[in-house]
Amino acid sequence: MPLDILAEIFSHLFPQDLINLARTTKAFRTLLMHRGSAHFWRASRRLAGLPDLPQRLSEPAYASFVYSNHCHNCFKQNVKSSVIWQIAVRYCRACKDTLTVKATKSDPDLESVFANVGSLSRSVLNVAPVKLSSGVLKVIGFYHRPQLIEIRTQWEKLHTNDEEWRAYVKQQQNKAEAIQNVR
Repeated sequence: MPLDILAEIFSHLFPQDLINLARTTKAFRTLLMHRGSAHFWRASRRLAGLPDLPQRLSEPAYASFVYSNHCHNCFKQNVKSSVIWQIAVRYCRACKDTLTVKATKSDPDLESVFANVGSLSRSVLNVAPVKLSSGVLKVIGFYHRPQLIEIRTQWEKLHTNDEEWRAYVKQQQNKAEAIQNVR
């Protein structure tokens, strides 16, 4: 089938349809996952009425995050309730317990970040708020363990260069601020 006809068809599909189509054959996957196909995904996102995608996700990754139902760590199926919008992940209960750190809990990864990273404030960490049964958002939530490990790694690499470290911290603060604005 000519590409212009496929392009017209793709531009009228919903994100879930594009995901399913990309999973049918290598040819469709190659075509739809190519950076040049982002306009199909944008049109599909608009058609579905989805908000703009977070900066850290590609169009196909955003569609997969919104519409798929598997754990992003162990790939367990039918995981619907543990979506963490602020960091764009879906975890099963076991992975969520392993890959997140409660802000109120003592944890070696969390403590090592604050013990070893000098002047780092908690403002650089992505805090995912917890929704209470009353429906109220409680700001004291949890941290993403991979981010804690990444910050500790960056500290070990950059701590001798004060200027690079400050630039990294500023970048992390901007990311955390943007994530806190996700609702």
